[in-house]
Amino acid sequence: MQLPLRLVAFVAAVALIFGLSVSWARAQPRVYEPTGRVVVSGDNLGFRIVGKTSDGRPMGRLVIRQDGEWVEPNVLSGGLRVVTEK
Repeated sequence: MQLPLRLVAFVAAVALIFGLSVSWARAQPRVYEPTGRVVVSGDNLGFRIVGKTSDGRPMGRLVIRQDGEWVEPNVLSGGLRVVTEK
């Protein structure tokens, strides 16, 4: 019993499309998994953990302690600045 060539080609095309769709869906990165508002800190500088990457590394933001509360700084730049008092 021999299957028609069109049926074999159709089944192969469906299997190929399904395989490519599954591969593409699994390749999408997971950005984070929420963990709460944990702050890993020193005295006045901390790191607020907001999630984890797909490989388990923590993601978050740098925070500073101001008036007893952890807040995110408005401006954070990579350069050095001269601090002057008024």
